[in-house]
Amino acid sequence: MANLSSVARSAYGDLLRLLKDDMVANVRGSLVTKERGGKVY
Repeated sequence: MANLSSVARSAYGDLLRLLKDDMVANVRGSLVTKERGGKVY
């Protein structure tokens, strides 16, 4: 980031965290195990 004050950096970090939390909260469904090339995902 550019030269921002510590308050601005903190506010930006808080905003990103809240946006990510909101995106995850909207995820629906269940986990599914997939095997490809001998690796399990």
